[in-house]
Amino acid sequence: METDAYGIFTDVITHEFHHKGQAMTMARLLGHIPPDTDVMRFWIIADLKIFSAISTTQHAIKMIKA
Repeated sequence: METDAYGIFTDVITHEFHHKGQAMTMARLLGHIPPDTDVMRFWIIADLKIFSAISTTQHAIKMIKA
């Protein structure tokens, strides 16, 4: 294992993929459909929800001030 920041980051990410694979395998073996575990999709959806909430709040404030 490399001890520079890039090496540590790479090790942490690949370790996370290892555990994600274990969870997916367990779910399938138990007859379940594994959940979506795509972290990037999760953050994009979360960001869109936050943006939507901020936009709605800003619109409401404008309507109150009008």
